This record gives sequence, structure tokens and C-alpha cells, in this order.
Amino acid sequence: TSSWKRSAPALWQLLHRKIYKTVGEQGPWIEEVFDAAVDGARKFRDKTGLRLDALLGSAFGFDDSVVYLCPAPLYHAAPLGWSLATTRLGGTVVVMDRFDPVECLEAIERYGITHAQFVPTMFVRMLKLPEAQRRSYDVSTLRVAVHAAAPCPPDVKQEMIDWLGPVLLEYYAGSEGGGMTA
Repeated sequence: TSSWKRSAPALWQLLHRKIYKTVGEQGPWIEEVFDAAVDGARKFRDKTGLRLDALLGSAFGFDDSVVYLCPAPLYHAAPLGWSLATTRLGGTVVVMDRFDPVECLEAIERYGITHAQFVPTMFVRMLKLPEAQRRSYDVSTLRVAVHAAAPCPPDVKQEMIDWLGPVLLEYYAGSEGGGMTA
């Protein structure tokens, strides 16, 4: 059993039961992810986890000091993969039951979140909060706020940068693992 399974047994049990399993002893472990297609069909994704670990480290600064906020459901490929990679790298994962803009800001402040991944809709919901309420939370620990999954309107991105500072990074990739640009 690898050390990350021992350090996060509840997360491992949840993921193992739902959509994750370790396949044999064939070199590096393999993530098996089922991702819902637009038409509702389940699509199988096969990823080598260690490649994702290296990518998150080099592109987004993930290491054992990271406190990663996962505000999206773990049945999607990116939230699941990034959460698992964070634990394998020795970091901490905070998983929200569902996205709520106030609970998100509370989590960033309470747990000293350093990295988080969002979709543009989440940005819009946070920006709809009154500015005084948004600014009442200490989000200074946030070093990287990654967004993906859909194009982010330029005005929304600018408002987020004006609020959080130069911590926003955007990437585009497919669950199939054919490539990524950040």
C-alpha cells in the first residue's frame, strides 16, 4: 500500500468505492476515471498518475506544502485527479460538499488554502457577492487559482485578478490526457 493511501484513508475509501482503483503492480499505478460525456454516457479515461503529479509540480507549483481546495465534484476527472495528485505529493486536500461562494471563501480563510481549481461559473458566483463581503475574507494564502473547463469571459477574469491579485492561471486540456496548455 502506498503512503498516500495510508495518509488519506477516508478519501481513498470513497474514491475506491466510486470511481478509482489501483491496477496491479505494473509499474506506476494507473488511475481509472469515468467521466460523464455531454450526452450523459460514461467515458473511460486511463491516466498515469505520476505524469499528472509532475505536471502539477512544474506548471502550478504543487508540492508537500500545498493546501488544495477542491470545490467541484470528485466524479469529474480534473477534481479527482488533482485531489489524488495533491495527496500523493504530500499536500492536503479540502473537499467541499458542493460549491457555495461564501463557504468557498470561508474555507480559503479557515484552512489557509494555497491552491484551488475553479470553473468560470464559480468566479461569477463569487463576484456576485457584495464587494465588502468578498473583501472581508483573508484570501492572502492563495498562491494559485486555476480555472478551466470553459472559456472565462475577459471581464470576469479581470475582476478576479483585481480582487485576488496575479494568482490566476488558466489551462485547457482534455480528460483523455492528449495534451495540456497552461
